Amino acid sequence: MLDLSNRMVELNNRLLTVNGGLLELGKENFDENATVKVVTLVTLIYLPASLVSVSIGSSSALKLCR
Repeated sequence: MLDLSNRMVELNNRLLTVNGGLLELGKENFDENATVKVVTLVTLIYLPASLVSVSIGSSSALKLCR
């Protein structure tokens, strides 16, 4: 019976270690998600602007060629 109790205590300690590691991983992922959100917002601003500038530049170049 004592052996089973010791094994359960050892298993509990291992699980606590794994849980601590998962908690740290979750914190790192939270920080990375914030970075991805910033990159997404910057892309949402600059991508349409670059599309408009390319289309204006292309139409201007076509008018000069005529």
